[in-house]
Amino acid sequence: MKGEALRQLGDKLKTKREEKNLTLDQIADSTKINVTFLNNFEKGEFDFLPDFYIRSFFKLYLNHLGESSQSLLKQFDDLRKIDSNDNSNQGKKKSPVINDRLLSVKNIFKLS
Repeated sequence: MKGEALRQLGDKLKTKREEKNLTLDQIADSTKINVTFLNNFEKGEFDFLPDFYIRSFFKLYLNHLGESSQSLLKQFDDLRKIDSNDNSNQGKKKSPVINDRLLSVKNIFKLS
């Protein structure tokens, strides 16, 4: 479901760009964002770089399209929060294993 929402966000982004009669190459020249990254955004693919860079490039792209695109940034942030909550829950499930390994390492050093 989240994947579909990201694809829809990418479609909205592409529509806004096309309404302004801009090509990906033109935006890449103006913003210095790699065309491949811009293309990924329009496909709804946002996991090809760390979150900090994705959000920064995405915001720069939206700013280039104009002020009316701020609702897309909020939608993007909301979707990323959902994603980070999912990841943090997964991290909590894995933490006992990590803690067990740390305890094992501590025990090894206590024996020496």
